[in-house]
Amino acid sequence: STVQAAPTETAIKLVKTVTADIEKVQLRRNEVKRLPNGREEVSGLVKNVSSTKSDAVVVVTFLDVNEETIGVRTTELKDIAPGTVHKFALDFTCPEGLVVKKRNIDIGELAEADTVAAA
Repeated sequence: STVQAAPTETAIKLVKTVTADIEKVQLRRNEVKRLPNGREEVSGLVKNVSSTKSDAVVVVTFLDVNEETIGVRTTELKDIAPGTVHKFALDFTCPEGLVVKKRNIDIGELAEADTVAAA
């Protein structure tokens, strides 16, 4: 049997926007490709609909048949120029014995995490 390294966790503070009026980056298209060995790739396009250069984070939550979370993958998109489209792709390996039934894709703004000064 093979031992898989645990994925590294990145501290990302996701600021979700509620209306398209204030949303700077929007999801335009996405697709799922099944890969060998229980892996899949979620890819797509986001568009910066604002008038300024923007950063964004794509968060894909993978759910099982009971809509329980079985995994989350994130990717940061930096310096997306106004009016331009940017590609993203995330790989996910489903844990053995589980099946991905649904994927939720969220786009948010990247906010600087609060820093704590060392005492």
